[in-house]
This record gives sequence, C-alpha cells and structure tokens, in this order.
Amino acid sequence: MKKFLCLILALALLSLNACSKKEDVRQEKKDPTLDKISVVTTDTDSMKKKAVEALNSLEDISLSEKGITVFSSTDMKVVPEDESTVYSYNLVQRNRMFEKKYSTALNQFSQNSEDLLTEAYYNMLAGIGFADLFVIPAKDLSKYAAKGILLNTTALPNSDFSAAWFNYNLMQKSAHSNDSYAVYGDFNKDIPSYYCIYVNRTLLKQAGMKMPYKDVTSGEWTWDKLIEMSRNSTAANEENFILSTKSNETTANVCFKSAGLDYISSSHKATPAVSFANENSQNVLELLRSLNAAGKISNDTADFTQGSSLFYLGTVRDTEKVKFLKDDWCILPVPKTNTASQSYTAYMDENHSVLVCYAGASNSSKLFYALEGLNAASYGGYLTDAYYNELILYSLRDSDTLNMLDYICGVKSGVQTTDFTDYYADSYPDLYLKTRTALAEAASGSTVDVYTVEETAKAKLEPIFRSYFTE
Repeated sequence: MKKFLCLILALALLSLNACSKKEDVRQEKKDPTLDKISVVTTDTDSMKKKAVEALNSLEDISLSEKGITVFSSTDMKVVPEDESTVYSYNLVQRNRMFEKKYSTALNQFSQNSEDLLTEAYYNMLAGIGFADLFVIPAKDLSKYAAKGILLNTTALPNSDFSAAWFNYNLMQKSAHSNDSYAVYGDFNKDIPSYYCIYVNRTLLKQAGMKMPYKDVTSGEWTWDKLIEMSRNSTAANEENFILSTKSNETTANVCFKSAGLDYISSSHKATPAVSFANENSQNVLELLRSLNAAGKISNDTADFTQGSSLFYLGTVRDTEKVKFLKDDWCILPVPKTNTASQSYTAYMDENHSVLVCYAGASNSSKLFYALEGLNAASYGGYLTDAYYNELILYSLRDSDTLNMLDYICGVKSGVQTTDFTDYYADSYPDLYLKTRTALAEAASGSTVDVYTVEETAKAKLEPIFRSYFTE
C-alpha cells in the first residue's frame, strides 16, 4: 500500500507528542544528508483501524486488576517512558487500547537475561507470581525452558494461534515434540534484528554502477547480482573490500537461510532432525565459493563504517553504527539465491526478541487472552511504519532506503524466518559446530559437498535429539 507522508509531518507529530526533549533531538540532527528525504511511506491512522477491528472482534473478558507484567531482557520497547517519538506515541496508544479492552494495565520491567532467569526460577519455587510474560533473546530460550519456568503455549487454556496477528510458522521453528514456548506476532516483531545488506553508494558510484533498487522490486536481486557488482567494483578499485561481515559463519548462515532452508527441521509434535543435504544447499555452497573468489572479504565490521568496504552484511540494528559513515549509504534486503524464488527471506539474528509465558504467573488461565489482545492491538503494520519514522529521524538518509525496509522485514514479497539452531545452540554447541561452522568451512574449499557435511552432523546431533527432544 502506498502511503505518503513528508518528513515535515513526522516532525510535526513529534512536536505534538513531546516537550523540550524533542528540541534537543532536533538540535542533534543537523546533518545535511538527512535533508535528502522528501517523502516516506506511512499511513498510520488508517492502518490502526485494522488493529481496532481485530481487538474488538475478540471476546470481552477482564484480566488481572493488578495488571499484566512483562519483564524484558532485550531492547524491545513494550511500555515507553514517554511519547516523544512517533513510535513511542503509537506504542502508548496500543497499550491504552489493550488496557481498555481488558480492564487492566500493562507494566514493563527490564533486567538482564541471566539475572531474570535466576530471579524467575527462585520466585517460582517460592510460589511468587512476580511476572506474566517475558521478552527474552531467542538464543536464551533453551536456558529458560531447561529451568522449567516457561509454559507450553499449546497447553494454554483456549489457545489458538491461527489468527492473522500471530506468526505460527515462526513459532514452529522453535517447537519440538510436545513443547512449544516461543510466541511470535505483531506485538513482538523485532525490526532491528532483521539481516540486511548495507551499501556504500559513494564507492558504487566511483565504480560506475547504479543502486539495484529496480532489481529488488522486480524480484531479481540475487547473490549472483551482488557478486557481479562486487567484481565490477574490484576491477575499478582493488584497494577496497567487497564485503564486511562479523564472521565467515555469519555470511554462510545468512546465505543459507536466504535460500529458505533449515539446518534442523522442527515442528510441534516432531523430533528435530538434521535435513539440509539437497541440491539447493549445494547451490548455496557454490554461491559462497563464488563470493569468496569475487574479491577481498573482511570480518571486521569497522571496514564498512570507515568507508573501505562496498557491502556490509549486518542487521537493521547496525544503522546506529553505520549512520556515522561519512560516505553516502543505503540498505537492501538479503539477496535471493536465484530469481526463481518467489520471495525474499526476512531472517532474524539469534538475539531477536521472543515472547514467552512465565510458568509462575498467578493468572496463567488467562494468559492466552493477554497474548491475543496484545498482538491484535498491534495488528495491521502501523507499529512497523511508526518504527520506520523513528529510523528516518535518527538514522536513514534517503526514501529509497526506507522503501527497502518493507522487503527486509518481510512486509513485501518476503517470508519471515529463523532457525532451530538460533534457540538451542547455546545449550548444545554442536548445533553450530556441525551446521553453520561446517558450512562455512566447506565453502572455503572446493571439494567438500553439503552431503558430507550433513552425514557428519547426523552422526553427532541425532543421538542428542533422541535423548533430549523426545517424550
């Protein structure tokens, strides 16, 4: 949906919703490059109607008079301290709709993940229901589950996650046997955690190339296209790196996930299984080898922020670092592995926010109503667009970059995904060593194939799955 609103209007909204603090923010934003934005895509009010209709369609019930308490160990905002930005203003409005619907209050407390785990465990033993919901990093899910402090969401009274404001496919990625703990929906959509490709437009221009925006919109933005641009850039200037990334494993993993593949197949009522040896996986290996051969690759992210790299593979969260780059830059979605793919893959890193239910909650019988209400009140994409506005004011430099966010986040022609290894690798390190790390190592050679990698993984991992992930 085309939704046009100028930056001036976004600033006007800020002036209505904040006091002196906003003036300080404006004074900080005197970078002339930010003035390049002319129009952005938002239509918050009409989109919010979908949330109102969704919320009104739900059963009327009173939740706890003491309120619904959420403990967060991520950066995700649930209850803003003020309404000084378009995003926080909309979050406050969402919370008010939820509170009015269920005659309750929404409370948020923040605590680091390890301390929260310890406190939750001992409070549950003591029978103290100090919280209802947790928002934790995906990589910590297995720690919390192992302590027995999470409720199985499929066993919640009246639970039904088929509604449009839930993402049941994502929930299946962390499920195994009869256990399913992670909840995904519009309430906890974690935009900063989506992987994307940053491009140094200044270096691209010096190499005589244009931004591939049309390739993105036509569905032709592929790793082969990125490799072609890299080779042309290297020919123009061999002093620069073609790609900066956190590690070879990160590059291999994101490329693999962009093909819509899973290292470990998982779902509710099923035992996890190693299952990534196929033709598509082998093609990913060949793509990675082509990328390695296209030019110099750096595992130092600073090479991009210092202007020495054409591309950077990171997450939307990295705009906080990249915005200080003196060169002109923008972001693109992670490429497809081939043009035959129907959609781009919106893949989140292992730190993305997961919503879970506390087993010690005093009102566990009503928790599903809270989950459904919070997600329904967030439905329709208006919070996503409001977050885009925040990126406009603090990070992004052009409207084309803003348009790319819809592809990066899976709003347009995209499928949101994660992986079983994102949740359980911290508890079972062999998940990384035998999948992601093995794939990266195989890509650095010319003879090892993905079938050999899978056989090694099966021999080590499947006994673990049978031991720990079966009834």
